[in-house]
Amino acid sequence: MSGGALVEIQDYAVAVISVAILYIVGGVILDNIIGVGLLSNTSAFYGTIASVESMWNSSLGIISAVVIIAAAVIIMRQLKSFNN
Repeated sequence: MSGGALVEIQDYAVAVISVAILYIVGGVILDNIIGVGLLSNTSAFYGTIASVESMWNSSLGIISAVVIIAAAVIIMRQLKSFNN
């Protein structure tokens, strides 16, 4: 395996791990905000949090995570090209 391919695999691995950590932490935070009742049901912000939380746990949330991973890899490649 050449050095270029190894670097690309490392880029994908870092992006996947980073987004997975953010995804899990974000899901836990949103779930706790809704579950613990930090917001009243009549609050204007409650509807937004509930919508995002339900999307986060759906297939749309998983698809958006894949898009975010792809974007993270592209950004990492651009940053590496600026450094070289």
